[in-house]
Amino acid sequence: MNNTIEKVSAFITRETAAGRELLVFAHPDPLAGIQVPAGTVDPDEAPGHAVLRETWEESGLSAVRIVQSLPAFTIDLPAGCYALIQPTTYRQAPAPDAPAQDIGLGRGTIMPRGSYLSLQRFLGEWAQVTCEQDNPPLQSVFTTGWLPVHLLASRLQRTLYHLEILEPTPETWEHLAEDRYLFRYSWLPLVPRPRLGEGQDLWLDQIYERLL
Repeated sequence: MNNTIEKVSAFITRETAAGRELLVFAHPDPLAGIQVPAGTVDPDEAPGHAVLRETWEESGLSAVRIVQSLPAFTIDLPAGCYALIQPTTYRQAPAPDAPAQDIGLGRGTIMPRGSYLSLQRFLGEWAQVTCEQDNPPLQSVFTTGWLPVHLLASRLQRTLYHLEILEPTPETWEHLAEDRYLFRYSWLPLVPRPRLGEGQDLWLDQIYERLL
């Protein structure tokens, strides 16, 4: 099982009298830290389209353009961790006609594409997995169910994009993403180098010199 799922990340900049600035947001989960818009590429979607779509969905900004992209890099997910490659019904048992399993927090029974899953065990062509559903500022809810093995990805391919804003924006604003995450946006100077949350700071390492 060597499926790969595609992800994109948007590093959006603007020009000011004091120098170039980077758009970031504070996640409602304080452990997530400062982040940039990012998300999963849909099936048959070009990564360049995905980064513009994710920017709109996560920030509300549409007046942006792609300046450049970096070559995609691929990583292996940690042992026992997988990502779902297409939206799929969560099952209560390892069978296609088994009752659907609620994924928690009133979000139905369809596990979204890109969901991160922790493997419990394999049983033939099925995998029993646990998914963490976060609901800031409440505690996370863990649900366990069954999914077909062939829909699990063990590798992640990510493309980083530099975008620029094409119209004035407020200095700060809030945007409700996915009908559940209230992201608080602001602009940070690129010099000195800003610091992002764990993982995303490594992305910035790769693109930082090209953003200046």
